[in-house]
Amino acid sequence: MIPYKAGEAVPFLSHGGVERLRRHAMAFPGRYWDSDFDWRTVLKPNDVRSSNNIQRPRGSLASVLITGTGMADDARNALAVYGSLRDLTPAQAADERLWSYLCHFEAHAYLQQRWLKDSVADTAKAARQIVQRYFGKNRRIRISRNGVARLWWMGHVAHRAFDQNPGIYLEALLSRQDIHANVIERPSLFMNTRFLRATAHRIVDSWYSQDGLLERAPFRTWMRTLNLYGGTRLMDTLDEGALQDLVYTHAEAVLQQARCESDAGNT
Repeated sequence: MIPYKAGEAVPFLSHGGVERLRRHAMAFPGRYWDSDFDWRTVLKPNDVRSSNNIQRPRGSLASVLITGTGMADDARNALAVYGSLRDLTPAQAADERLWSYLCHFEAHAYLQQRWLKDSVADTAKAARQIVQRYFGKNRRIRISRNGVARLWWMGHVAHRAFDQNPGIYLEALLSRQDIHANVIERPSLFMNTRFLRATAHRIVDSWYSQDGLLERAPFRTWMRTLNLYGGTRLMDTLDEGALQDLVYTHAEAVLQQARCESDAGNT
């Protein structure tokens, strides 16, 4: 991860600028394969703005993002993006104006390789990918689908969950797309850091032991259960040990249920 220090203000787009780019993307998706296209020609002069409230080290995200390797480098890219923008607040990191600017002006080459290279011959698929990966109409889509925002949020969650070695958690989180989607898209898991840490430790344990918890059906059941608990005031009354017991107990219950269902299916 690159070291963080106070530096230049991070540009962002006006709401109008985001909409101008979105309309352009739908009308001319082929422009997104043109590495030399100047996105400023789509914008009005005051569409690009900056604020001293959002700062980072000097330099573009293009200098820290690894391109051309697909999902294999998502973990390293998540740490790099978070390291560059680690002073963002969650509210700032959910702002479409920020991520749309960074996607078009600093991470375009990365996004081309990561998300667009397999949709060159399919215009409809390309348009869907562009809308999801360069924009994000609502908060859930932005934090889980926007091509750069998702990296920041993965880094953010990983640092809260495993602050000494967030890379371990990211490897487990990214081992299956379903794991990433369920964790990132369930906001109650972000609210209590101790609860998030307990959940993260169980995910890493399962990733190492391959006990079946991270399979699609058991994992979704476990996440739904934890999300219900995480949405109540109960979390704030439990210490870290009690939270870990709760998380691990529910995991074992889900695994037991999965084993029973498997045995019933084999009889």
